[in-house]
Amino acid sequence: MLIKKVKINKNESVQLEFKQLIKNDAEEGEKWNTIKITSEDRPSIAFYEALNKLVPHVAEICEFTTNENNLKVKGVEFTYTGTDDIMGARILAEKILHNSDVNLQLKTPHKISEPYNDTDTQDKLFSEEAVQALQKILEETEEYIKGERDQLKLDLG
Repeated sequence: MLIKKVKINKNESVQLEFKQLIKNDAEEGEKWNTIKITSEDRPSIAFYEALNKLVPHVAEICEFTTNENNLKVKGVEFTYTGTDDIMGARILAEKILHNSDVNLQLKTPHKISEPYNDTDTQDKLFSEEAVQALQKILEETEEYIKGERDQLKLDLG
């Protein structure tokens, strides 16, 4: 499974896009299905925690020098390039504006997890911590696809 997009929409619904391998043989090669889902089911707390771990990385990538408490990560768009499927990503976030009726929508520049070739410079790469945070989002997204959701609390008494 290749996760392509994870996003929390304005109404808190979850929007996912992923590719699932349906056939892999020597004659025809790989065949993939692209699946898009929008769900009202709330993800687990671990899913939101994984998104929140990207906040300092958004601040660093966007070169914000002030308080990062007004940033909220809303999703990630993933890419996979080359025979090694090198992961790249753009992080979707918003900066909460206190003197405006709408927040500032942000999309970080595309960065990659490892160099494509010997000429790629450090400014094209995510930090090791950011790559780990992105991997955690991929894990939590796969769990969501498999049915992991926020648990309802029932007041029975």
